[in-house]
Amino acid sequence: MIRSYFEEVQALKDNRWVWMLIVVTALAGLLPLVFGLYWQIGNGQPWGDEPMSDNGLIGMTVFMVITVIFVSGLLLASKLEVRIDTEGIHYKFFPNKFRWSSISKAEIESYEIRKRPNIFQYGGVGFRRNWFTKTKAMTVSGNKHLVLLL
Repeated sequence: MIRSYFEEVQALKDNRWVWMLIVVTALAGLLPLVFGLYWQIGNGQPWGDEPMSDNGLIGMTVFMVITVIFVSGLLLASKLEVRIDTEGIHYKFFPNKFRWSSISKAEIESYEIRKRPNIFQYGGVGFRRNWFTKTKAMTVSGNKHLVLLL
């Protein structure tokens, strides 16, 4: 029987900075187009020096709304799941890793638990690979981080 020592799920939707990023990006991308729609279709005056057709402006606005919804949904659905048991460490990070990946106990040379790593060392939140140092980092939230030397 495999005994689980530690299990954790970290989701980006729990991070307030992600919500702020989504709102600011959505507003910056959509407000000019909504204003252009109002100006060109509502007032009947061309918007800009070389105005787009009404259908083109509507199509661009719909495309941007769909893009913002898709990217926001992807960010809000992202989550890191970690399980440590007698066999090793198991993790998956949706949407980058759909299946569970494992690191066996035999592969771990040493480990260290650090508090608040330098943001420049790992580059912030998400799943990243550094091909030069041959490292991987998966960070979502929290102030304690497990660093493994394999």
